[in-house]
This record gives sequence, structure tokens and C-alpha cells, in this order.
Amino acid sequence: TMPTRLEIPDQCGMLLRFMPQERSFPTPRSWEKVSNSLYLIEEKGLAGSNIEFATIAGKVGRVAATELLAYCRLFRQGFSIEKMIRDPNGAPVPQDPGMRLAVTTALARHATKANIRAITTYAERALPEEHRVMLIDDAERGNPDVVVTDAFQRWAVKYQDVRGATTV
Repeated sequence: TMPTRLEIPDQCGMLLRFMPQERSFPTPRSWEKVSNSLYLIEEKGLAGSNIEFATIAGKVGRVAATELLAYCRLFRQGFSIEKMIRDPNGAPVPQDPGMRLAVTTALARHATKANIRAITTYAERALPEEHRVMLIDDAERGNPDVVVTDAFQRWAVKYQDVRGATTV
């Protein structure tokens, strides 16, 4: 039988993700164009503007542009996913709801067997419960290897009553 959905392996989540409703979509060539544009946008003082969003969305689509710009906001405000993983008890805590969502998404995407303990430690301290649950589900979907760790298992059990997408 034919599969109902074709899965394209993509470690970063935003490569060759075709969306029929979009006029453009992320390809290696379009990401290179975005990279070049970001330098010009920063140079002209347009970071964070509607022009920045329109420029990027025109190259890789609105969904990919939204995700990239959420990361850019984190980076520009001094948030570092690497610092959150390296120092989960001392890394800054995002106050803005949009920033918390961006941190949640980025942490889930970076989750590995080696760093899941630090990610869960940071999330317990810095993120509201609904973001922690989303992080669990997204981390599991993005890297199924994390589920065999003690840290993930303890965390998943703690939130088993509110998890929606998957179960332990």
C-alpha cells in the first residue's frame, strides 16, 4: 500500500519542507540567500522589522521565517541555548511569552541523550508547565533516543497526566 504521508528526513526541521499554500519554501539555496540578507538587514538597522520578516519569508516561506526570527530574537537578546544547557541553574529566564515559546522549541530541537538532564533542569526552573509538556513531546518526536534516559523518563512520568501527543 502507498503511504499516506511522505516523510523526508530532515535533522533541522526546516529544509525542503514544501507547503502548497506558501509561495516559497526552504531549500539549501534559499537558506544561503537568507544568510546573505541577514547581514544586510543588520547592517541597515532593520533587524526585527517587518522588512526583515518579509525579506526572509519571501525566500523560505512564512513558517520557516517565523521560526528563524524567533531564534534571532533569542540571539539578539543575549539568550543562548548552549548556555542554558551548560548552566541550567544560572542561565537567564525568558519573561516574554513569545520568548518562552522560542526557548521551548529550541531546547526541544537540541535535546540529545547527553544533554536531556540539563534541559529538564533548566525547563523546570524557567518554563511554565505547558511549555515543559510541549518540550517533552517535541524532544521525543525530534530525537527518540532521549526516551531511554533516566532524566527523560522521570520527567515524562511527572507530566504523564497532561501529555497529549505521546505517552511513556
